[in-house]
Amino acid sequence: MKFPLSRRQRIQTVRVCYHQFAVGILSVCVACAVALVAVEAIARWLEHGRAIRAAAVAHKEGYHGNAWQDVLGDAGFLAPSFSGYVTNEYGQQVEWVHNSFGFRTRREISRHRPPGVLRLLMLGDSFVAGHRLGQEQTVGYQMEKWLQDQGFSGAEVLIAAIEEPTTGLDYLETFGVRFEPQVVLLGITLGNDLAQVYNSLAGEHSKYRFAKRSEVGSSRELERNPKVDRAAQIEFVKLLRMPKDSQKGPGPGPPSSKADPGSQMTGSNSLLGFHFLGLLRATWLTRRAQRAPQATISYWNEYREPYLFDGNGLDMCLSPAPAEIEQTYQLLFQVLSAYQRVCDWHGIRFMVMLHAQRYQVQPGDLEATIKAYSLNPARFDWMAPNRRIRGFCVKHGIPCFDPTEAMAAEYARTGEQMFMPRGDMHWNARGAKAFFEAVKPDLARELGSPPR
Repeated sequence: MKFPLSRRQRIQTVRVCYHQFAVGILSVCVACAVALVAVEAIARWLEHGRAIRAAAVAHKEGYHGNAWQDVLGDAGFLAPSFSGYVTNEYGQQVEWVHNSFGFRTRREISRHRPPGVLRLLMLGDSFVAGHRLGQEQTVGYQMEKWLQDQGFSGAEVLIAAIEEPTTGLDYLETFGVRFEPQVVLLGITLGNDLAQVYNSLAGEHSKYRFAKRSEVGSSRELERNPKVDRAAQIEFVKLLRMPKDSQKGPGPGPPSSKADPGSQMTGSNSLLGFHFLGLLRATWLTRRAQRAPQATISYWNEYREPYLFDGNGLDMCLSPAPAEIEQTYQLLFQVLSAYQRVCDWHGIRFMVMLHAQRYQVQPGDLEATIKAYSLNPARFDWMAPNRRIRGFCVKHGIPCFDPTEAMAAEYARTGEQMFMPRGDMHWNARGAKAFFEAVKPDLARELGSPPR
């Protein structure tokens, strides 16, 4: 039988419950405070470690500091024996390693190819070198690992940075053939590479000119222009503007490069005095920047009256093509023919792969680019460069791998960004993987089965 509590007992019970509740609340607050201090301490420790590493390793955002050199060498413009960290697209550090020749690989190789080893020399600009990508995220690394898994024991993929196809031809004749590759795979970026071909070969003050070839097949394909003048050549190129009918009006101007200051994890990460809150904010802004449609940037920072030759490749998509653009295609085709002759002379297979632009792969980026430059879409054929180069390669028996449509289909399927933020033309790690997966079937068909 239960007896009702007296008033005094009820008050005492309430006091006990209140005391227990207060102790519980206080315990939770203390635990949260301890956890907050611990999380903040860890965040500051990680930030301090990042600052120390950044101070200890020489690197420069975008250009990778002393990972590059100013003159052509065994691995093109990649410096021998570099090992360190460079900034990725979000200001974080990723590993970058060269062997003693300068090729971007951890593996040391001999200049002469060992018997039974498949050696593939991959030439290209920053796409091939792996701009802001970690060591194991480059297309070359993925290709080498895949070849070894397919049975090409000891296969070597040598990554050499050559800036653009014309300089690459100079490199191949001077340095590349000495490494006895069985395959030369040239990457062509459908943007700045084509503009740079014009810059390297057109005009009185260009860097190169085609050599007068003798009947002997070993003669040089290129020679240095004795009248080369870099400043005069830049002025020559900058005189050319895109046709007036390629734009509808003045346009809104350039996309802001600082629209999301926190989207790159650099500088102070503090928010309300807390580093961990700053890190969470930066992570959120990074994710937002990664997913947002972005217009490809202008190298000249000219959006209202764009120069004809810019690194974004818009000029190469003009249809019909202006005379200077048509000349660029013809110069490129002469360069590719010269590659083929050099490779044939040395018993090397020559292949080409095309690096798509972000506005060819991601529809939102195309819309943003049209808006930023106030373009007239009727004046452009966005796949024209691909068709022109593929058509030439087919006609001359040069294998040409074009992953543009496959990458566009993958983007449509996943909706995940394949390019770096802030209008950067380069792939991110996801884009590099999608690119390799797209060219893999073509490469497998061309290389055939490994020897047994």
